[in-house]
Amino acid sequence: MDNYNINSKLMNDIQKNGDVTGKLINVPLSTGFNQQKCQCQHSINVASENVLLNSSSISHQHASTSGTSEVQLVISPTRPSRRCLSNASNDGDFQDVSYKKSKQINNQSGSTIRPQLLHHHNGDDTVNDNANMNLNVNNHVTTTSSVISNNFTTGHNQQQQLLTTASARYALTRFPFPPHIVRFKSTNVSITHSKAEVIKHYKSDHNLTIEVISCRRSTIKCNNNEMDVLLYVKDSTSFAALLDHSKWPLMICGEQFSFPSVPSIPPQLSLIIKNVDIHLDFDEFSLDLKNLYPSIKNVIRMKNKFSNDIKMVKLELTCAKARDDLLNNKLVYVNYSCYEIEEYIAPMDVLICSKCCSIGHFRRQCTEQEETCKSCGQSFKDLKMHHCSSIIKCKHCNGDHLSNSIKCPVIKTFRADLTKKLMNINNNVTSYSSSIAANIANNNKSQHINNDFPRTAAPWAPSSNPMDLKLNTLISGLSQVNETLSKLCVTNQGFQQFMIEKNENDKRINNEIDDLKSINNKMDQDVMVLNEKVNDLDKLMKSNDGIFKQFLFPMLDDILKFIDTKNVGRGGKTVDPDLKSKIDRFRNQMSDAMGGKSFI
Repeated sequence: MDNYNINSKLMNDIQKNGDVTGKLINVPLSTGFNQQKCQCQHSINVASENVLLNSSSISHQHASTSGTSEVQLVISPTRPSRRCLSNASNDGDFQDVSYKKSKQINNQSGSTIRPQLLHHHNGDDTVNDNANMNLNVNNHVTTTSSVISNNFTTGHNQQQQLLTTASARYALTRFPFPPHIVRFKSTNVSITHSKAEVIKHYKSDHNLTIEVISCRRSTIKCNNNEMDVLLYVKDSTSFAALLDHSKWPLMICGEQFSFPSVPSIPPQLSLIIKNVDIHLDFDEFSLDLKNLYPSIKNVIRMKNKFSNDIKMVKLELTCAKARDDLLNNKLVYVNYSCYEIEEYIAPMDVLICSKCCSIGHFRRQCTEQEETCKSCGQSFKDLKMHHCSSIIKCKHCNGDHLSNSIKCPVIKTFRADLTKKLMNINNNVTSYSSSIAANIANNNKSQHINNDFPRTAAPWAPSSNPMDLKLNTLISGLSQVNETLSKLCVTNQGFQQFMIEKNENDKRINNEIDDLKSINNKMDQDVMVLNEKVNDLDKLMKSNDGIFKQFLFPMLDDILKFIDTKNVGRGGKTVDPDLKSKIDRFRNQMSDAMGGKSFI
């Protein structure tokens, strides 16, 4: 029973973790012999396969699993272009794969993965009643190793590029998210205290739990008395929360800080829209998407290897929940068109040696005696004494790019092969795990004698009449037709109700239009009446004007003349000068009015 628990645990670990390479390297190979770790050496040999793996890398220790459920086999994010992780051997956060000296001497490219696993024990094996169960475990490890080593080679330009274990580990064990870089103007800031202060701020002020798996310091791109702190988060929720710079604290550890750059959106926050027409207005399409989903930061048209646009569009989001909702819906509606949504699968990171610019091993594992210039592609014993010709030439394809550039077709092909192989390994191990589970279940079935139990009644035999089968098919088809008709009836009723309401609204609108027309006609009639009255008033004013000019003004002029003559006294002197001046003024005004001048 103890051995069955061990086997079940191993089977569950294989089903939960798609990282096959990590399992072979880090999982203890306990086979159930007295429940002890086997003190043995594993050698894997085949001459036809060229995939690197050293036997010393199969250690009997559990590696620290700092990844989350979001760190999947085929969703390993690409390395951020703004700050790459070091390929050097002094990378403290990662455990390098050590190789035996004898292996390096015999085979310059490292040891190879073999399809046979030779299991040699130092002591005698204890035989018990569960030998079959132990055999299943050993067979499972052997088959898993065979899956990894199956056809794991590729050639590029007369040189054999090996899909090594180091390259597989490098592609699967890098940090899942690019770092958030915080720059301080002082080098006295503690990275531990700064990380704790950021986590505490988000927990207290925003009620968010930030998971940080690593924190580093760097002064590579800094000026004097400056320091960068790199925060590597654990999940997409933490990464999205740190993207919003407005939520950061004002000061960290009592120091002012800034953000020299913004991290790129990882694949865990990206999606792919399929079958987007190449000839549509992409700017309008992007704007509509961002209006529908404000959490979308970038909308990118994907290109093929010939740099031609294809019908796939990449969405980069800043919210993990919005990304999960879109992925669960599997559809998005833009401009009355429906598009399918799938998860974005990023290509694997390629391991390139910083010494010889070859693919598949670290600098510490390099067997070359000379260093290679990344620019001109020439090899020298000491690059410090090398005067580069500044002629860009790739070591792999002789192209006009650097030897470690991801634009190199050799590196692109290597990355594609590595991605395909790891995806095939994941699928093969998943299917093989199900068969292992079936075998374990069969081996643990209890045995009993049928004669010890009473005979049960025979079950009803299913009918095999073809007519019955056709009738059942017809009945199921009729039930589906009935469901469809019921849905159509409900839709028809809703449409009829809509038409009734529409007709009522049309009648009400027509009545309002008729009322407006009647009011307009009445207003026109009133305007006509007013115009007639105005014309009559004009005629009356003209007649009154004639009366004044022809009758009243002459009569008043005569009266004023008479009064003026009576205002003369003895000797011809004027009795009242004021009256004379007023009479003269009145006569002048009447003459002006009769002449058509303004009357003041």
